[in-house]
Amino acid sequence: MRKLCVILVVAVLGLSGITAAGEVVLRVATWDTAEGLHWTEVAMQRFMDEHPGIVVKLESIPQGYDDRILTSLAGGNPPDVFLWWNLPALAERGGIEPLDQYDINFDNIAPALNAWAIYNGRIYGVTKDYSCEVIWYNKKVFDKFGVPYPTDDWTWEDFRRVVIQLTHPDEMIYGTVFLEDPTYNFEEWAEMKGGTLISPDGTTFDGYLNSPETISAIKFWTDLVLVDKAAAPPDVVESMGGNYEMLASGRVAMIETGTWFEGYLKARHLDVSDFGVVLLPRPQDGERKNMMNTSFWCLASASRNKEAAIELLKWLADEGGRTQAEGGWALPTSKKVAEDLGLYEDPIKSKFIMALDSAVLKPPFLRTPLWWEAFEQYLADALDKILIGGEPVEKALNWAVEQSEKAKEG
Repeated sequence: MRKLCVILVVAVLGLSGITAAGEVVLRVATWDTAEGLHWTEVAMQRFMDEHPGIVVKLESIPQGYDDRILTSLAGGNPPDVFLWWNLPALAERGGIEPLDQYDINFDNIAPALNAWAIYNGRIYGVTKDYSCEVIWYNKKVFDKFGVPYPTDDWTWEDFRRVVIQLTHPDEMIYGTVFLEDPTYNFEEWAEMKGGTLISPDGTTFDGYLNSPETISAIKFWTDLVLVDKAAAPPDVVESMGGNYEMLASGRVAMIETGTWFEGYLKARHLDVSDFGVVLLPRPQDGERKNMMNTSFWCLASASRNKEAAIELLKWLADEGGRTQAEGGWALPTSKKVAEDLGLYEDPIKSKFIMALDSAVLKPPFLRTPLWWEAFEQYLADALDKILIGGEPVEKALNWAVEQSEKAKEG
C-alpha cells in the first residue's frame, strides 16, 4: 500500500517533495539493475522503516545514466541523492555539495574509501560499497601443469615466471590476459614502481607518464604480450569470449579483476571452489599497491529536500554497505560490518578487505575533471601504438604526453 501511495502522490503532487500525508518524498537515483537494484531497494526500505516521515522514491536509470543526471542538474530538477563516481566533474560545476559540512559520521568508512571521496580538500560523497583489484586464478589450470598456487608474498618476477609456465600455445592456453582496463589499472602498477600516471595536482602527464618508473611498469605488461607471448592481447581476449569466459573455461590461468567474478561464476552454476584469489604481486624493490572500484552517494546542490537527504546520507554512512554485503553483492565500507558478517574468515572476500591496506589513495581521474578529455584517450592510443604498431614504450608514452599538452591548450 505504501508503494502504491508513493506512485499516486508523486503523480498528483509532481516535484513538490511533500506527500498528502505530510511525508517527504526523497528522489534517489541509481544505475543499479537486477540483483544490484534489489539490494539497494532493501537498503532504502530499511531506511524508511527507521524514518517513517521520509518516503524514498528510488529511480533506476540503466541506460544513459550520466547524461540523464547531467541534464537534470542543468534543468534544476535533479534527484535529491544520486549515485556518482566522477566527483571532480560535478564538484567543479557546483552540481553536488561537499558533505563534510554536515553531521555525517565518516569515521565508520574505511579511510582509503573516504580518500576517494575527497576533491580539493572536501568530501563530496558517501561511499556505497567497493571492490579492490586482485588476481583470480583457475586451480585446474595450475593443477594440470603442476604449478603451485600463488601466495600473497609473491613478486612481479614470480608472477612473470608463473605466467610463462602456464602458457601453452599448442593448447591455446595463456598464463594471463593484458589488463582489462589498462588506463585504469596501470596507476597501481606504476605506483608499485614509485611512479604515477599524472602529476599530483592533475595538470600534466609530462614527467609522470613518461617517467622511468611508469615506463618500467607499462613495459612489464607489454613485454608479457609482445616478448614472452604469455599474456593474451585484447583482440585475442575478445575473440575468445572475454577474460571471464577465458578464466572460467581454463583458456587462461589468471586475470586481474574484482569481486564480481564470483557473481559471474555463481550465475553460471560453476563451482567457486575451483578458483582462488591472491593479492597482487609486489615488485622486488617496492610495496604493493591496489586500485579500487567504488561509487558514491552524492547530494545535489539543487535538492529540494536537503534535510531529509542528509538524514539518508547519515544513515548510509552508518549502515556501511551492510545490506549489499549481506546479499553477497559487494563489500561493506566499514571494517566493523565486515567483522560482524564474518567476512575476514571468508577465503575470497577476506582478500579484498586485506587489499584496502595497500589501496591507491588518489587515482588519476579524481585528480582532475579533465582526465577523460585531455589524458585518458591519449594513454589508450599510446597502448595501441605499442601493442599493435610495435612502437617502443618510451616513444609511445612521449607521444601521449605531447598530445595531452596540445589538448589542454586547445
